[in-house]
Amino acid sequence: RAGVGGILVVDDHVLVREAMIRRLNGLRPDLRCAEAASTAEALLLLEADDDFELAIVDLMMPGDNGFALLAVLGQRHPDLALLVVSALDDAATVRRAAQVGASAFVSKAASGEELIAAVQAVLAGGRHLPERRELTSSGYFAIEQGRGRERLTAAQQRVLELLAGGNSNSAIAAC
Repeated sequence: RAGVGGILVVDDHVLVREAMIRRLNGLRPDLRCAEAASTAEALLLLEADDDFELAIVDLMMPGDNGFALLAVLGQRHPDLALLVVSALDDAATVRRAAQVGASAFVSKAASGEELIAAVQAVLAGGRHLPERRELTSSGYFAIEQGRGRERLTAAQQRVLELLAGGNSNSAIAAC
């Protein structure tokens, strides 16, 4: 990938979008970043302007399923690289994101340097997926050194994290 057509940041939190865009603008002064607060807004932006090279997608947005968005983007915009930035950073979530087309995954608990490293890897045609040993819980339940969580299955942990994130039952069922 020689040049950067643009980066689309899709996250329902304004502060998160602004922080990511501010960090991304440090890559190049002429880098064009756009933002969308929802799946619908992202799809409209991409229909109006197909000159994006990368979409950075949050998996948990009210009323939206980030995994479904990744699948739709992969079908409608096959040349668009996909990077997931999510508070859910367990192994199952990372694996599922990669299965539906994400080239990179960055935990929202990671640093800005990690985001930039992932973006650079993807724009160079590579991947940036965390090693299994780097995966942590989302931080919603900071059970000291994991005590108590070992009794939960991976699926139960995921539901617990989604609940703690304020997701509705229907949103959890869609994930």
